Amino acid sequence: IDYWVSEPDEGQTHALIKGFEVAAGNVLGWLCSDDLLEPTAAREVLDYFAGQPDVSFVYGDACWIGRDGRFLRWKKEIPFNRFIWVYDYNCIPQPSACWRRDLYRAVGGLRKEFDLAMDADLWARFARRTEPRHVRRAGLDHVAEAADEPGVAVGVDPHEVLGRVEAVGREHLLAGHLVEAGHQAAAAQLQLAHLAGRHLLA
Repeated sequence: IDYWVSEPDEGQTHALIKGFEVAAGNVLGWLCSDDLLEPTAAREVLDYFAGQPDVSFVYGDACWIGRDGRFLRWKKEIPFNRFIWVYDYNCIPQPSACWRRDLYRAVGGLRKEFDLAMDADLWARFARRTEPRHVRRAGLDHVAEAADEPGVAVGVDPHEVLGRVEAVGREHLLAGHLVEAGHQAAAAQLQLAHLAGRHLLA
C-alpha cells in the first residue's frame, strides 16, 4: 500500500473522489470492502489495456461468494447494449470495471451528489465517449453478504436496482417504465421483487 488515510469525509463518493485524486496509475477502478480481486485479475486488465490502445473502459464477469469465501455462482455479464443497460439490466458490475485515467478526467470524474448510483452515473458518461468493452476474463470475486440468508435470491444486488441512472440521474427504471427520483424507495422495492422473481426462476 503506497498511500493510506483515515479522516472525515462527506460520504463514500467523496472518499472515492479523494482517492482517485491521489492515485498514481493510468488504469483506475475501485473495490468495496466486501469485494475481492481474483489473483490474476489486475495483471489481466493491465495486459488487456496494453494490447488494446483503442479501448478505454472495460468490465468483466464476477462470481458471488459467501461470507466464508465459498463459491456460490457465477455472475455472467453480456456485451454492452445501451438500451438494455438503461431500460432493464445493469450489466456493468462496479467491482470488475476498470478504465483509463484520461477517460475519467475527460468526463469530470465521480459526482459527489450521487451516494449510491455514482457508478451508474459514471458509466453513463463514459458510454457517451467510448464503447464499454466486456471481457470474459477481467473478473473478480464479488462477496454477496445477503446470499447466505434464507429466502434471498443469490445475485440480486439492491445497489444495482438504484443504479439505473441516465444523464443526471433524475429518472430511475421500474419494470420498463421511468419514474421520477422522488419515488426511489418504492421503485427500488418493486424492481427488487421483479429481479428476485427472475433470478429464482432462472
